[in-house]
Amino acid sequence: MKILIVSPLYEIYHWGGLAHSCRRIALALKSQGHDVIMVNIDAENQYWDEKNKPTGFFKTEDEGLELYHVPQNYSYTGVELPKQDDLAVKLNQWYLFLKDLAKEVKPDIAISFFIAPYGYPLALISQEFGFSLISAIRGNDIGRFMHDPIVMPLLKHILENSKITVCLAKDLETQVKLLYPKAKTKVLYNSVDPKVYERQWNDIATKKELVIGSVGIFKPKKGMEFFFKAFNSKKWKNLSLLLVGDFHKSTTKKEDLIKSSINKIRITGVVTRPEVMKYLDQIDIFVTLTNSDGCPNAILEAMAAGKCIITTPVAAMPDLLKHKHSAYFVDKLDQDLIVRAIEELLLNRELIKKIGKNARLAARKLLPPYEIDGWNKIIKTIK
Repeated sequence: MKILIVSPLYEIYHWGGLAHSCRRIALALKSQGHDVIMVNIDAENQYWDEKNKPTGFFKTEDEGLELYHVPQNYSYTGVELPKQDDLAVKLNQWYLFLKDLAKEVKPDIAISFFIAPYGYPLALISQEFGFSLISAIRGNDIGRFMHDPIVMPLLKHILENSKITVCLAKDLETQVKLLYPKAKTKVLYNSVDPKVYERQWNDIATKKELVIGSVGIFKPKKGMEFFFKAFNSKKWKNLSLLLVGDFHKSTTKKEDLIKSSINKIRITGVVTRPEVMKYLDQIDIFVTLTNSDGCPNAILEAMAAGKCIITTPVAAMPDLLKHKHSAYFVDKLDQDLIVRAIEELLLNRELIKKIGKNARLAARKLLPPYEIDGWNKIIKTIK
């Protein structure tokens, strides 16, 4: 089966959950014998500095997987792109590029990861050339864009012309049905690398200082600025904060957070995957607070590593975790509730250990073989 995958992010060149998932799934499908072509479209190449960042279309290879890179500032037809972010012009360029690529590679199936707006030209081309389209809802691509009057009609068109829409959580499936009730859907969770289970268990009973923290690119939807305000609302004894990653350019600068803190905090900046795992070992209580998400890889890794997790019951979290059993749910982004959750856990280290142990057990249902088996079944149904 020849499969064309389109995504704005791909690990090696990008950091974050979508990039990690896209690479994992693309390589897994390739390992199953499928001929996979990967298009990294509208890509902001995060691992190059501004001086050396590629500006034109280029191709690379990843473990035998062919990668096409279409950077943000690349014009396929050579026309001058507007300085402002004109979506119509970009959609036209993506359409022309993908149309020519489809003529060349002749895919049987296309998959659009993070479907809006990238899936729109792919939906047009799939109808034009007669191949099947799978829409992969990853979270914020529907949570945010279903309220965007410009993108929402594109989103509906993509759903209407998809053979099936794969969702990372039951509440994302509900949002799909709100936009297009006739949509054929399937909930398929992310998976977690079994190597994460090999992390050493933190013996918190003898630790004088506990570490609370998180991993990722801290965008506004992740709620980390809100968490920081709650964490910094009082002076904590024997508790420090570790944020592994960096704040998105649309959020507060990390230097300002460090300078204003009344508690001990560390923010690492972007680090490599092996370094992420080493830092994860240092965290006793893992936090991610969001009102819009999918099935965060960082949460799955924290589960597999046996971490006590504080999170909001949104997206896949209530599907996979239970309050005070395998996670501590904070029902809303309320500063007092967050502080209360931290205080309760600090006073009950046995609860921290219990939640971490049960989270680890819950993660056993999310191993890669289950995920790739799910994708193979979906592909077989639409041959």
